[in-house]
Amino acid sequence: MRPSILRRLGTRRDVAAAARRCGPALMAALFVFAILAARAAAQSELVTIGLSTDVAVDDDAQRALATPRLVLDIMPGPRSGLLAPRDLLPVGNYLLFTANPLESGAEPWRTDGTTAGTRLLRNIFPGPSSGIASAKARFGQGAVFGGRDRTTDCGLWYTDGTPNGTRRVYGSRDNCGVGPEFTPASVFFRDFTAVGEALYFGVTLQLWRSDGTSTGTGRVRAFDSSPRGLVALDERTLLFTAGTSDHGIELWRTDGTAEGSRWTSWFAVSALPWAPPTSNPASRSTATATARSASTN
Repeated sequence: MRPSILRRLGTRRDVAAAARRCGPALMAALFVFAILAARAAAQSELVTIGLSTDVAVDDDAQRALATPRLVLDIMPGPRSGLLAPRDLLPVGNYLLFTANPLESGAEPWRTDGTTAGTRLLRNIFPGPSSGIASAKARFGQGAVFGGRDRTTDCGLWYTDGTPNGTRRVYGSRDNCGVGPEFTPASVFFRDFTAVGEALYFGVTLQLWRSDGTSTGTGRVRAFDSSPRGLVALDERTLLFTAGTSDHGIELWRTDGTAEGSRWTSWFAVSALPWAPPTSNPASRSTATATARSASTN
């Protein structure tokens, strides 16, 4: 595994010393930049998986590849707009994507680049309701995504690119416990991140973890703002940002347990203009104070 970018920032003592010299806003920006850079690197790997530079392509094939063509008109007419295919991800010999032809809602599709090979992978929620509730991300030999069907209003799904290999890993009938203020259609999954053999992801205001089984999938802990910027520090530790009413939006780490989830340092992430608000305005103003180390390690 590539050494974590965040690890290069040094020890907590190094970071605290740098914070005193540079100020809280700059250090917050540095941490966020490192998280985004790590995520960008991971995403760039995803889109290149399965491609080879050793394949010889003749001139006719190159000309064919350079000429755009319609593979399949999933939604005929000018109505596509925001319903156009999205979330493209290569898995095995197929390209997975999400399409919404209205009569089936947003569902997972696949293509091998031909019209005959472009098809609905599985109609998770039959009818006009959407069965897929998130972008897809690679995990293991396939891909994961959030979805819902007629028996569950919130769930984690896995696919290997085949209809028979598309299955629900975990399903919830209580809206994944996010609370009555969220409808099933408003529960979203985001930032799927592998840490060792485990998968972490955000579910609205919660951080979840899965080992690929139903019994091994569940909530790590809830926050007052959505967990974001998930990055693997090593094979056992996840770094991310999240907000609570006590600390505002800060840098957190977790080993996958509620007891092992703690905020690492006070770096005024809440002071950044794009940071989502917490439920406590007083904590947001407190979080803009001079950076000071508060690590519990």
